[in-house]
Amino acid sequence: MTPDQATSEVSIPPPEDPGVAAAPPVDDLERWAPWDGLSDEQGPIPAFGPAKTDKKGRLVMSPEEREARRQASMRMLKVIGTITDETDTDEIWDEVMRALRRDD
Repeated sequence: MTPDQATSEVSIPPPEDPGVAAAPPVDDLERWAPWDGLSDEQGPIPAFGPAKTDKKGRLVMSPEEREARRQASMRMLKVIGTITDETDTDEIWDEVMRALRRDD
């Protein structure tokens, strides 16, 4: 996947776009995990709402849900790491690193 194919927009991409998975049909939405528009080579990356907690604030989550959240998080981080823009250049990063070293 190229950075141009990664998207974090909430809008639903057109199905003919080969790099972005199409959203599920509206009448099928209840059968699908929520989706925030981010996708990778495996398709849409599920988006999870807040985790449930008990009265003491501890997470209440099955091992399956924990693993699904972990996998979705890892996929999301890989996609986000590929998103760049015109300001993401080696020269800009060199300048950032120089500025950080000066603050030490």
